[in-house]
Amino acid sequence: MINSIELYKLRNGEYSQFLQDVIEIVNKNNPADLQVQPQLTALIAIAQEIESLFKIPLGSALTQELKNFDLLRDNALKGILAITRGNMYSQESACLSGHFFTCTKFVLKQLN
Repeated sequence: MINSIELYKLRNGEYSQFLQDVIEIVNKNNPADLQVQPQLTALIAIAQEIESLFKIPLGSALTQELKNFDLLRDNALKGILAITRGNMYSQESACLSGHFFTCTKFVLKQLN
């Protein structure tokens, strides 16, 4: 059984998670009945401040541009795949060279 936790041994993420767990446990057990509502309010404010300090900004100026290029690439590959599949089942497939079918099989293998 754990009697106490040595907070100074907790790392940044562990400390933040500990605070969130304490807040959740107290909220589940009705803070008004426990007579800890003012302390809980203060702890929530401190936990939010700590959380904002530890969050690392994950975006950059290029993020949206990269997303647009990814979408463009995905749409291009979908189009190439659709055309390739359509040509494989075409009635004129006898006229197409064997090289086309070799390339088509390679493309389909890479995309699937």
